[in-house]
Amino acid sequence: MISRLKTALLPGVAALMLSACFSGQRAAPENESVGRSAEMAMVPIVVNEKWGLINNKGEIVIPPRFDWIDHFSANGLAKVIVGEKVGFINEKGKEVIPPRFDKADEFSANGLARVKVGEKYGFINEKGKEIAPPRFDETGEFSADGLARVKVDERYRFINEKGQFVTPPPAMSVLLLAPYRSYEMNDRWGYLDENGKEVIPPRFDHAYEFSANGLAIIEVNRKFGFINGKGELVIPPRFDDVDEFSANGLARVEVRGQHGFINEKGEEVAPPRFDRVGKFSANGLAKVSEGFRYGFINEKGEEVVPPRFDKADEFSANGLAKVSVERKFGFINEKGEEVIPPRFDDVDEFSANGLAFVDVGGQYGFINEKGEEVIPPRFDRVGRFSANGLARVEVGRKVGFINEKGEEVIPLRFDWADEFFTNGLARVGVEGKRGYINEKGEVVIPLRRFDRGDRGTPFRANGLALVEEDGKWRYIDRNGNVVVFIDSVCGKEVLKNGHGHIIWPKEPISCPGS
Repeated sequence: MISRLKTALLPGVAALMLSACFSGQRAAPENESVGRSAEMAMVPIVVNEKWGLINNKGEIVIPPRFDWIDHFSANGLAKVIVGEKVGFINEKGKEVIPPRFDKADEFSANGLARVKVGEKYGFINEKGKEIAPPRFDETGEFSADGLARVKVDERYRFINEKGQFVTPPPAMSVLLLAPYRSYEMNDRWGYLDENGKEVIPPRFDHAYEFSANGLAIIEVNRKFGFINGKGELVIPPRFDDVDEFSANGLARVEVRGQHGFINEKGEEVAPPRFDRVGKFSANGLAKVSEGFRYGFINEKGEEVVPPRFDKADEFSANGLAKVSVERKFGFINEKGEEVIPPRFDDVDEFSANGLAFVDVGGQYGFINEKGEEVIPPRFDRVGRFSANGLARVEVGRKVGFINEKGEEVIPLRFDWADEFFTNGLARVGVEGKRGYINEKGEVVIPLRRFDRGDRGTPFRANGLALVEEDGKWRYIDRNGNVVVFIDSVCGKEVLKNGHGHIIWPKEPISCPGS
């Protein structure tokens, strides 16, 4: 049975509020519309528990007749559910692939989608043709080579994008997904090839699948090591714990509670002597700790920054890392130099504009990457700067916005405010009333009493936002005009336009006794 998200808000229109409710098999982000562009973007409407789509004018593009509709993919198709079956429609609502599957994935770049019928899997193309009929017990994704691993009749085999069985290239015989697979027999682990033939006898306490470097983690007598595709011990099991190898060819290892790094030959690049270690960042440095002090090592195991900080974060793209000494925070560079000495009660990461907010005695301001106070700490609360160059600030329970110079572009007069949406509007509240302002602070959509407005949605790509007012869910445009809303006539849900005229259902509604 296909699961669908159920809500307990308003009968029949609950899914509207959650943008979404694009559940079934995935949920769509709340700021997404379901078309492929702003011009084509559509939003869902749910009338009497049936899903449809409208455009930014409130016109019904796809009548409410489905039990669920997903977002449209780049190929112009969207998954739909009718009863308990899944199919695909185009942007005109035509059933390109009638609902006949129990489950279906989105289409991949190769134009194929995995489907399930009963307990069997297969693949279809964008016309609904079964390239590989549902007869597999398991299926993987297609690789860049155009092959997918499938399981049929207790054997693992490969198919190409035409659904034909093929023999994989020899190079794939030592990779993670194909074709070696670990298996257990009599409490021992070994490996089978794509045909189910034993290639590495079961002699390990546990065996994990192969990584891209052709090595697999194995366990013997509670110790971990690595083997190659021939089953040879490349790194004997002598570690208490290990991770897979990273792209830099190093893997974390643990010996008696101490951590270090080895290379693919098993050589200790950084001997296990640290209490904790992190992953290597793009700059080639990894965070380590000794006796509750943090520092950084390079990929040769050399201490670039000796462990002397109480806390330390990973390095950011700007080459700075947040550190703490005696409950004060600052930043260091990749040489360990204190570019911004630890003197703040708290600091945030730097935004794209090169500013980070800081806390000094419970007051917040902003510094640049040199540690200079660009905006002195004088706010009770602050948010990060948005792409429009504005940051939300609060003083004495009143909220407004400042620019990157600290100037109050929008005076602090609101009880609360959201960040700005991509359309340049922000939702604000005053004394229980909610409305929208532009980046100049001008009230674009007048303040009025939206019910439970915090449950409304941001403006979508097609310029509509969902709000609840007077117990009715309404789509409004960026001018605050009601485009469509759900109402009830004679106990039945109807969809009305901004003028209050019923646009769905099309046929007249007869009331009992009329």
